[in-house]
Amino acid sequence: MNIHFEELAAPQRAGGIDAVTRELVAHLRATGVNVNRSSEQEAIGLPDCVHLHGIWAPQLVRRFRVWSSRGVPCVVSPHGMLDPWALSHKWFKKKVAWHMYQKRLLDRAVLLHGASERETRQFKTLRLKPPKALIPWGVSLPPAGAARPDHPRPRIALFVGRVYPVKGLPMLVEAWARVRPAGWKMKIVGPDEAGHRAEVESLVRKAKLEADFDFAGPLQAEALRDAYESAGLFIQPSYTENFGMAIAEAMSHSLPVVTTTGTPWSMLPERGCGWWVAPTVDQIAEVLSTATALDDKTLRAMGTRGREVVSSEFSWRQAANKMKSVYEWVLGRGPKPECVVGIPYLPQVYDDLRKATFPGEKYDAEATTSRVSTYCREIGIGFVDTQTPLRSKHQQTGRWLHFHKDAHPTVEGHQVIAEAILTSRLI
Repeated sequence: MNIHFEELAAPQRAGGIDAVTRELVAHLRATGVNVNRSSEQEAIGLPDCVHLHGIWAPQLVRRFRVWSSRGVPCVVSPHGMLDPWALSHKWFKKKVAWHMYQKRLLDRAVLLHGASERETRQFKTLRLKPPKALIPWGVSLPPAGAARPDHPRPRIALFVGRVYPVKGLPMLVEAWARVRPAGWKMKIVGPDEAGHRAEVESLVRKAKLEADFDFAGPLQAEALRDAYESAGLFIQPSYTENFGMAIAEAMSHSLPVVTTTGTPWSMLPERGCGWWVAPTVDQIAEVLSTATALDDKTLRAMGTRGREVVSSEFSWRQAANKMKSVYEWVLGRGPKPECVVGIPYLPQVYDDLRKATFPGEKYDAEATTSRVSTYCREIGIGFVDTQTPLRSKHQQTGRWLHFHKDAHPTVEGHQVIAEAILTSRLI
């Protein structure tokens, strides 16, 4: 099975998308899937399936159209770019693009992948037609570090991510200025984007917090691991995250987490490994006051519980196996995975078709055509029998079931129809 990943070319690649796709590719290859990345080399020949990471960018739009025109099925991972906050940012351009081309292209995908329940719900809210797969990203679990000493001075609260408006850093600065937690410093790790770091640094100076805030810039490999290991608390005040890879990484390093309801990590307070509050200055200040008042033993215990959660529920091996099963399904080479939602299961489609066309009476071609047509309308598929002239290019290539009314259907024939509905982009 040959899969081609379409991504934004550096330096356009945003946030953690590059890191996520790099890990996913490595683990897919370990399962025997041949994966090629556009950021590394162009596809050689026609792949079996194309997986696009991201939307909106003209480069990705062009590539989607090219692959679709060549008959290659396309899976799309929006990576949070359809979240409400993301849609409201530069909303006018996105609204125009949405109505001009973006929604239409997404509706032509064979499947939409969401990394959280929130993201897949947003697909439904936007009335996107393709089936949806819920597959959380994985986390590479680092070796368990040595126990942190009690009360190092100063203790460090850590943020890792792009320095960009969606991350909510101005809220964090204002909340920190209200609380001014004694014995703590705030370390900001990540690249500047759109000049936002200068804005945040200006707020830090106005609040006279220069001694409390350390802007470390982007860190990689050992330096990033050291940043996690030296911290006692992780803070992610984002307005929205489709998954929040940095949160999962912090948990893998046994750090308790403070984040907002703009992220999908509602499990944090439920599992006793962090706080999940509204993305407001008041709420962040309140939880900041609570978290920084706890002793090291309590914080370490919370961090240990968080590591156990990501170890059992967010491995890259699980993510890669689920994604492989999705590729096999959309290519008609495997059963429908449990992670796919919003589409009838193949045996149910077959059973419904059998009931529609074998009603227990003498076969009647006209009646059968009528029943299949009605059934197709009920499940959202356009219908045309093959003796009717095709009225548009969309009917020739889009989500239409072509049914020859004079061909007496058989059990095998209905299985073929059912598989066509589920695997040939007809829903």
